[in-house]
Amino acid sequence: MNKEKEEKIKAFKNYSINASSSEGALGGTLMLWKKNCFAGTILRARKYFMIAKITIVDQKEDWYIVNIYAPNMKSQRKKVWDSISNFKSIDYSGRWIIMGDFNVPLYDHEKMGGNVTQLKGRMDLREFINKEGLLDMDLHGIQFTWSNKRIGNDCIQARLDHALISPD
Repeated sequence: MNKEKEEKIKAFKNYSINASSSEGALGGTLMLWKKNCFAGTILRARKYFMIAKITIVDQKEDWYIVNIYAPNMKSQRKKVWDSISNFKSIDYSGRWIIMGDFNVPLYDHEKMGGNVTQLKGRMDLREFINKEGLLDMDLHGIQFTWSNKRIGNDCIQARLDHALISPD
C-alpha cells in the first residue's frame, strides 16, 4: 500500500463508517461519525436509506438519523417514505433527522427550468413530512442542490436535498 493511501485510511481510523449498496455510480448512502463524540448503531440499511441510532457521548439523548438517496421513480419513493414511517412507528422515541437526496422538490419555487415537476411526487413527500410532524430546514446560501450542468434555456436546477427534523 502506498503512503498516500495509508494516510487517507489513518484519517478515518477514529470514525465508524457504514455504507449501503449503490447501483453502479448511482445511489447508495454513507454514514459516518467520530467514535469519541458519538455512539451509534445502524438499525436498518436498505437500498435507498439507512437508519442509525446515535447518542452524543456527553449526553444521554438519542437521535435517529436517516440518510436518504431516494429513487427517481415516484412510486418507489412513496415506498421509501412508507418504510421509514413504518419503522418510526415501532416506538423509537427520540429526535429524528431525515436528510439526503429526496429526488423531488417540495414546492414550485424549488425548481427552475425543464418540465413541471409532477404534483403527485411532491404531495407524497409533503404528506410524509406532515404525517411524521417533521420540519424542513431552510437552505442558506445556495437555492438549488442539483443541476443538469447545462447553460441557457437547457439549464435545469432543483432543490432535491432536504434536512427534515422532529421539532421536539
